[in-house]
Amino acid sequence: MKVPLGGGKLAQLASANGQAEGIVVDATSVYWADVSGAVWRVPLGGGTRTTLAFHPAGPWGIAVDATSVYWTDSSNPGAVIKVPLSGGTPATLVSGQAHPYGIAVDATSIYWADCAAPGSVMKMALDGGTPSTLASNQSDPCNIVVDATSVYWTDTVSVGAVMKVPLGGGTPTTIASGQSKPSGLAVDATSVYWTTIGEGDSYISNGTVMRAPK
Repeated sequence: MKVPLGGGKLAQLASANGQAEGIVVDATSVYWADVSGAVWRVPLGGGTRTTLAFHPAGPWGIAVDATSVYWTDSSNPGAVIKVPLSGGTPATLVSGQAHPYGIAVDATSIYWADCAAPGSVMKMALDGGTPSTLASNQSDPCNIVVDATSVYWTDTVSVGAVMKVPLGGGTPTTIASGQSKPSGLAVDATSVYWTTIGEGDSYISNGTVMRAPK
């Protein structure tokens, strides 16, 4: 779905029979990961959806740059995979990951959160290679975003925190703690934003939208 930034009428861009999970946009299209086994694309204005890749193991987090779509295979062991924007044969960039979840990219690197305890925040060159660990012994790192200096993630279950670490690794900084299952995450020039799921039995109860300075 989409809606104007100022609010207004909802528009459906695409429908699917699976379970849409990760979602990302670029200047022309919306991309999403279907944990039932596919990576999709649809124009920003809606229209015919295109299957970029079919990957039955379970696409989850998704990211995009000028040439490729990247996603995490959330099975155990999991993997980080990419495919050209136009679709084609997926390429596995790294395998043997415990339980990769959220993923982000910048001009040089891929970052992902591995939420299998003890969790970690990982980094690797865009074309693959040997991954490096930016933060280890994390409780349950989930979603992840990057800016010009840092990697940010939500620790969803045990700790309930929003964290960051420099792009090159180092000592993690706690931006917020005591959060009730923080999940979705975004940053702008000054602030970090996240959603909390809340402690109720339903995923639609007790949630909040939060902000804190970087």
